[in-house]
Amino acid sequence: MNLVEKIEQLLASDITSYRIAKDNGLSPQYIDNYRVGNSKIENMALGKAETLINYWEEIKMKEKLTVKNLYFTHFDNDIHTLEFHIDDKKIFVNYPMEATDDEFFWDNEENVRAAVENGEIIAE
Repeated sequence: MNLVEKIEQLLASDITSYRIAKDNGLSPQYIDNYRVGNSKIENMALGKAETLINYWEEIKMKEKLTVKNLYFTHFDNDIHTLEFHIDDKKIFVNYPMEATDDEFFWDNEENVRAAVENGEIIAE
């Protein structure tokens, strides 16, 4: 998939122009101009294109961080570290929270999703 196609996928997604713009330091009007075809992606400034591509790749990567790909969890100093194995890569999520006595806490997809959305993601 080429870079233009990645940006096209982002613009065709359900993510609002406001959300994309806010998350990336752009204006919603800037995003809308590309969504409706007033501006061509091929003419987008390289820095902004890179920002949007990285944003889209992070979203796609987060979608893969599920219970199914959770390999290991560790708790130390009020930080839960979740280790995921995806596409021969290790991805860690550090999620601050108190210890839990529930040995099946990380078997729950909602708990994993909360950690992914609110934790610090570190790709190896």
